[in-house]
Amino acid sequence: MESALRQLQVAIREARNGEIQALTVIHGYGSSGKGGAIRRECRKTLDYMCSHGQLSSYVSGEDFHKNNGVVKDLLNRYPQLRLNKNLNRRNQGITVIII
Repeated sequence: MESALRQLQVAIREARNGEIQALTVIHGYGSSGKGGAIRRECRKTLDYMCSHGQLSSYVSGEDFHKNNGVVKDLLNRYPQLRLNKNLNRRNQGITVIII
């Protein structure tokens, strides 16, 4: 778990340094069908980072669809997100991070 969270931090730092505006993180959903521990901890970390101004926002994979108002706004601001293969798939095993 700690390794996964360290990898998340590194990926965010590298994206920021590379001037990447959006990042898709694949954390999996968990084999139990109830959502995995890495997924939960990843999103807790992202909540913390957003609340402390370290990230702009994030969208869970299950909410990453064109009918979501927040996503509509993100698609207008970052048109490259329209190319994301997870758009409209409601994939619970990913999270889209806006740096």
